[in-house]
Amino acid sequence: VGDGNSIHKIDGTLAGGASGIISLSAIDAPLGWIFKDFDKWRGLMFAGANFAPGGGSTSILTTKEKAVFVWNYISTAGGDLDGFEMVIPVKGNGILEYIFLHDGVPHIFIREAAYSEIQRFNGTEFVPVRRLGPNDYPFSKGSISYYKGLTMWTSVSNGIFLYGSIVAGSEPELYSFGSIDGGALIGVKTSGIYYFGDGNNGAYQVIIPGGDTIEI
Repeated sequence: VGDGNSIHKIDGTLAGGASGIISLSAIDAPLGWIFKDFDKWRGLMFAGANFAPGGGSTSILTTKEKAVFVWNYISTAGGDLDGFEMVIPVKGNGILEYIFLHDGVPHIFIREAAYSEIQRFNGTEFVPVRRLGPNDYPFSKGSISYYKGLTMWTSVSNGIFLYGSIVAGSEPELYSFGSIDGGALIGVKTSGIYYFGDGNNGAYQVIIPGGDTIEI
């Protein structure tokens, strides 16, 4: 669990007992860093953070420093970098919003005033792969889902986007399908793919010819 520059740990295994064991500040980044999002890859935690010199969330909006801290869930550090497997600086201005896995590879969303961007981990650093509009990044971590090689999300701008390879083996592309306006799905943009919206419960589906159904 991220809390400012600290990561708290909950042991819910048998070793943690009936109620589990909570370890506060299992590992800390240096002061000024605020953890934003997490994902797991190859037994390691990828923890995205933004640097806020003022120590508060509002300072993140003016920072240009962001990084992904890689932790092995075991080592500890009292506010320095020694306990992390690696710290990966993220290029570009703006804010790191989310970490997600696509085809088993860590990716991140960053945003700034003029655009948002998807960056992909190449083993040593995150490199930009696709650029979006400034409000086309996911509305929340919960709005991101993965189905049959496609990463899908509903954006802050109320759009529905897919990232991935429709043709097996090809380089992942970015697809914009439509937007949600007042609970209804509008603006179908790609022929051959159909969209339905239910304004009552917010359940949206993308129906792909061939029988597969993707729920968003």
